[in-house]
Amino acid sequence: MTGHPVGEFIQSLLDDKASWDPWIGVMIEHKGFVGHFVFNEREALFQGKVANIQDLVTFEGKTITKTHQAFREAVDAYIEWRHKDGREPKKSSGEGTEET
Repeated sequence: MTGHPVGEFIQSLLDDKASWDPWIGVMIEHKGFVGHFVFNEREALFQGKVANIQDLVTFEGKTITKTHQAFREAVDAYIEWRHKDGREPKKSSGEGTEET
């Protein structure tokens, strides 16, 4: 978000595959899956979830780097879980249905 001082600061901490929005926090992507996370001040850590799936997959970390790593690990674990269950990992199309 250009021109927003907090947004510019947060964006400066992120790599080029992440973006910050004041309403939804930081958005990141891994293997086509999108995650978003925010800072929980009371717990002093970043907490997030994978946004474009119907299953609930969460992640957290004490730093932005560790949160990115936790997100990638959560996505990889989700993909592995779906394969072990004999199903393809599915991303939500955003219209109440899932697509591969």
